[in-house]
Amino acid sequence: MKEEIVKLSKFSLLADKLCPIDMAQKRGTGWFLKKELFPTVEGDLIYKKHPGYSIYNGVAYPKASLVKVRTAKGTEEIPKSLATETVQAKDGTIYLNAAEATRCGLAIFTHKNKTIAIDKTPNKGYHSEARVKLQAKSSYFIGFEIEKEDDELYEEPADKVAMLTGWAKERDGSLNDNGFELISPAYGLPSRKLTTDLSNRYLVDLINAGHSSRCGGHINLSCVECTPLQLATDMRAFMPLLYAMFPKRASNQYCQAVPFEQVERGGRHALAIKSYAIEFRIFPAVRNITDLKHRIALINYFIKNRGISSKELLEKLDEVMPLCTAISSRSAEAIKESYKEDTLKYEGVCV
Repeated sequence: MKEEIVKLSKFSLLADKLCPIDMAQKRGTGWFLKKELFPTVEGDLIYKKHPGYSIYNGVAYPKASLVKVRTAKGTEEIPKSLATETVQAKDGTIYLNAAEATRCGLAIFTHKNKTIAIDKTPNKGYHSEARVKLQAKSSYFIGFEIEKEDDELYEEPADKVAMLTGWAKERDGSLNDNGFELISPAYGLPSRKLTTDLSNRYLVDLINAGHSSRCGGHINLSCVECTPLQLATDMRAFMPLLYAMFPKRASNQYCQAVPFEQVERGGRHALAIKSYAIEFRIFPAVRNITDLKHRIALINYFIKNRGISSKELLEKLDEVMPLCTAISSRSAEAIKESYKEDTLKYEGVCV
């Protein structure tokens, strides 16, 4: 029996060629190779290279009905009707599902009933993240740099920390292999945002993480009404008090106690003057959230009594001493005696 032959359409891959009918299929008035035609979701036949369609699992879908997703094998387009478990990453990439995102090396967590894929890198590079200053109707702004050493919380992804708290989590070469630094935004002082954030359970757990003698708890303070040098000058009477509270830190090369004239010349001293703020580097590791709140209260006391003289501060020490002893491991008597000695040593004032 003679095999029936048809002539392929000029739009076929084998335009105008002859082809056995059992290998061809008719669409409209023209013949095409069967492998060139695909059924559409509407039940029609469509040419494989039709510009408005893409093929998925042997079925042609309008391109407008597809979504681009990432899998461990690469990127592909799938029907939106089938993309019911997609997970979006921070950079906007959409993954087919949580399992595929994990295979691509991302971490998965749920926030506000939404599954999110993030980079699972524990810490960003040292000082690699932009510092954020929050909007607030405040004259003063405060920020924290809290160093920690904790095996478990070291593994918390930096992107997760940023997303859930607004704080950065970075490496710090001065710490152990399990060390990291938490950097806060600059909060208005006072501000409701600061109070709210310090009630965030996840942030509190990070602040309560382990620490060692290598860790510090720097505090940055700025004032919109004056320069950092002016602010530092008005705070100088409080520095001998901090030296008295933390004598070991005062002898540390990274936060050393020095006369104020040396502070003015710059350097990594107990007090540093930056272009945008002053930095109290003398503070040791933040033990826990209560300790941090005590430090904020102490800074508020400094602000309230800004410009006070060394002799005036000595007369008022008893009113701030409960805060000082709560933050320091030293007794009130030891702090007061050291304050007198350090005021003479670094300010040249006998009190």
